[in-house]
Amino acid sequence: MPKSVVKLENLFDFQDRFKKPTNCKTHMSSMKYEVMNLGTETNPQNINLGECCSPSKRAAYIKIFQEFKDVFAWTYNDLKTFDTRIIQHSIPLKEETKPYQ
Repeated sequence: MPKSVVKLENLFDFQDRFKKPTNCKTHMSSMKYEVMNLGTETNPQNINLGECCSPSKRAAYIKIFQEFKDVFAWTYNDLKTFDTRIIQHSIPLKEETKPYQ
């Protein structure tokens, strides 16, 4: 079976039409969210869940995050266990443009 590739261009709005403004001093989004701990008190595994979710979506997200929490990298050391031949992060850039922050 051929390996399918999902392009980031298909997942994100690169024109930022729907993006809320970022606070320039903290570089944080103005989106309101709730911190949820999927782990324990001694071994926290926090996720940020937007407060704009409906109660049914919130419950569905929590259920799926709890079910698949073993696939997330919770610490820096967790990242070292992945084989880079299988998982690799790439940032799509246009060759003729200079990256900026």
